[in-house]
Amino acid sequence: MMQHIYLPKSTLKEFMVNNRLYYLDLKSNIIKRSTAKSFNTIDNYYPNDSEAFLSKEVETRIGILQIQVKEYEQGRSSVTISPSLTEQLVRVFIIQLMRLPDLHRYARSISIFADFLGLPESFFSPLHHGVEALEEFTKDSYSSLTSKLLKDYSTNIIEIVKERRVRSFLLPSSHFIGYGKYLILVLTPYWGIMLIPESENRNLVQEGLLRYLAATSDNDVDLINKEAESYERTLSNQKLVGLLPELEILKQRRKQI
Repeated sequence: MMQHIYLPKSTLKEFMVNNRLYYLDLKSNIIKRSTAKSFNTIDNYYPNDSEAFLSKEVETRIGILQIQVKEYEQGRSSVTISPSLTEQLVRVFIIQLMRLPDLHRYARSISIFADFLGLPESFFSPLHHGVEALEEFTKDSYSSLTSKLLKDYSTNIIEIVKERRVRSFLLPSSHFIGYGKYLILVLTPYWGIMLIPESENRNLVQEGLLRYLAATSDNDVDLINKEAESYERTLSNQKLVGLLPELEILKQRRKQI
């Protein structure tokens, strides 16, 4: 069975236009086409129990978060995020760490996560070593890491405001983009949810920003997407997903380097 090795199909579908998924091959600097079903898949990459685990712990949780941002988009809910949604985001981040060990090193380099993410190599193996390894992980590491993150971090949302939507977020293989001390889970071309130190989030509330951030200028989008490109270049894959206009901007910028 063909399996998505990094990004879930549910997120890739958000970047589809006319049944086509576009990505920039950073090695050749050529924009190519694929589909949400076939992008970055390998036959029987994970054992069956790991595939079921990923479906439950990543795809289901991301689906819940995507519903939330669509409710924001349609004005059906407030911008504040509940503790239960923070836990959804935290758990997605932990599983993506297992899926992409490079994300661990990347998170350490751009944030204050280094204090507790000194994880042993064995942490990254359960997905490929069957049900017993997964059971051991869920019994020990999963709960302790989740509790640690929930104690020190909370969530915020970020949007490219409607008047700036000639621009869009890019989607790296990590699913997360590092931005200063924040990690942004990209959910759609225009929306993401951030993992942010609790102390900094409280300051945003005190400043009257309602735990909500907006990318209000081209420079904001450029800075975030530059980090997406920077991370993707550390991988052997080097395929950066996005909407076609944003990929064209990146392609032309890379030509000038």
